[in-house]
Amino acid sequence: MWRNKSEDKDLENNLIKRIEYKPTSIYVDCGSYTFRNEDYGLNEMIESYQEMREEDGFSFDLHNEDDINRFSYWYFGQFEECAYNNDKNQFCLFEQYLNFLWQNQKCFNYCFAFDRIGDNNESLLAYRIMNSLGFNVIPVYQATHISPNKFGNLTITSNTKDLPILDYYAAKTEYIAIGGTAHSKVKGYKKRDRIEIVNRIIDRYPEKKFHLLGTLDSEIMDACPRLYSVDGTAWVQKVKIIKL
Repeated sequence: MWRNKSEDKDLENNLIKRIEYKPTSIYVDCGSYTFRNEDYGLNEMIESYQEMREEDGFSFDLHNEDDINRFSYWYFGQFEECAYNNDKNQFCLFEQYLNFLWQNQKCFNYCFAFDRIGDNNESLLAYRIMNSLGFNVIPVYQATHISPNKFGNLTITSNTKDLPILDYYAAKTEYIAIGGTAHSKVKGYKKRDRIEIVNRIIDRYPEKKFHLLGTLDSEIMDACPRLYSVDGTAWVQKVKIIKL
């Protein structure tokens, strides 16, 4: 709903009233799969703020939580709502997503951080900004690493180099999403590999709640019984098959 090209949808009027009941929980999907090849605008925002701070004689440390908090409140405190309502497309994707969340915050329970598929560093930055603004945001940990082998074919392996980022999430929140496992048509990447990757992450933090993105496969859910929640689009595909 938030990525509508003309104007943002309203969760109260365009969802809750249409289905005629209030669900127990509403999650807002950031749409990272849709936008995986597009610039979110995060880096440009940070660079602009850093230049401004340095011109005023101050430093800015991207890794400092206080600096991230100052950036978040300054940047979005200056948000031009009238200009946004006139033409939302002049604003970067990240700003559009946050504005939708801000306008609908009373209607949803959780939102996913605007993660970048395959990039835990950009995903972490988005989470830190959204968390500093007070959203009930679920961080997304990219659980796999994709790289070409010597024959030029893609291979998928468990991402272990970014485990410190997973540890950071675990220290900050009780609810973490696992992303980057729902790849298809990659030779040698089997369902058992997905199951092993997911269970290895859950084993690392058995007391946390984990959401598996892009999965409604009953075989995987049965093999990962400690998953707290899942989502996917398989139900849409099945509906289409029934209609045919």
